[in-house]
This record gives sequence, structure tokens and C-alpha cells, in this order.
Amino acid sequence: MNAQKESDKTVVDYLMPAAVILVAVLGWIFSWIFFRRGKMVGKRELDTATYNLVREIETLRETTMATFAELKADVRETRHDVKTLLSR
Repeated sequence: MNAQKESDKTVVDYLMPAAVILVAVLGWIFSWIFFRRGKMVGKRELDTATYNLVREIETLRETTMATFAELKADVRETRHDVKTLLSR
């Protein structure tokens, strides 16, 4: 029979199951840490993208407001020109 007797077991035979469990637990912990770090990196990238999007929207709003101001000035100028032409 291949079964070892209790007296034939060495320290390695006793420590091997504990080592396997320790490696499994450490592997799980490290994978969890890297998963969390990946989520934090993803969140950081999302925050950066959100910030860039808000900045772009603000720039577009400013450009739109400037364009409307120019259009209002053009309309005022055109009205003035029309009034001048009609008053002749």
C-alpha cells in the first residue's frame, strides 16, 4: 500500500497543505488589489473624461454666446441701415 504511516510523514507533508492554502489566499488578495486598482484607474479615467467633456461644453457655450452677440450686433447694424435707407 502506498499510504504513508503517520510516523513516516515529514515536516513538508504537514506544511504543504498550509502552503497551498497560503498561496491561494495571497493570490486572491493580490488579484482583488489589482482589480480595485483597475477600478480606481477606470474611475480616474472617467473623471478625467467627464472633466474634459464639461470643459468642452463650457467652451462651446462661450463660443455660442459670442456668436449670438455678434449676430445681435449685425442685426442692430442692419436695422440701422434699413432705417437710414427708409428715411431718405
